[in-house]
Amino acid sequence: TDADLSADPDAAERIALIDALLGWGATVDAVVAACRTGDLPGLAGDLLVNPPGTMTLREISTRLGIPLGDLEDAVRAQGLPVPDPDDRVMTEDDERAMGLVVPGLELFPEEVALQLLRVMGSSVARIAEACVAAYLDSVERVMKEGGRSELDMAMSVRDAVGTVDRVTDALGPMLTRHLHQAIWRSREARRGLTDFRTVRMA
Repeated sequence: TDADLSADPDAAERIALIDALLGWGATVDAVVAACRTGDLPGLAGDLLVNPPGTMTLREISTRLGIPLGDLEDAVRAQGLPVPDPDDRVMTEDDERAMGLVVPGLELFPEEVALQLLRVMGSSVARIAEACVAAYLDSVERVMKEGGRSELDMAMSVRDAVGTVDRVTDALGPMLTRHLHQAIWRSREARRGLTDFRTVRMA
């Protein structure tokens, strides 16, 4: 690498962190790149939230029987970058999510379905931004100010990602509860009315 660890007063801790990252599945190239950008502790989280892709969008299209263009539109509507259809950047989780969501939206006209995906994408993006901001301000800042090691930081990142996994599991039941409330509000607002474009606000 470009770094000379022998001149680094924290060399032992840096080596311990690199050993841990390699043990968690990081490649040497990824470790070198993170060293150069100063993002070694963050790489611990990247390994969990952004694992290496094992398939292409085109392969997912074939396996699910969904036209490639429909998958690209769905990814774009969620506010995510659309990969080259032959780049091996997609994961089994991506395939599972697309297999659940895209066919389920066939109930609606195409533009309505895409609008639902836009709302879902923007809402999840807000949750993601809030999670990152909360971690940076209440955990990482405190650890840096307290002089904690990079290995401690990396372990904290992995713990934080585990917390996000639990939040993800909770989103399903939370959505169901909010859906129930939305249905109730809609019924109350339209009670006694026949025009779907009219609601009672007060």
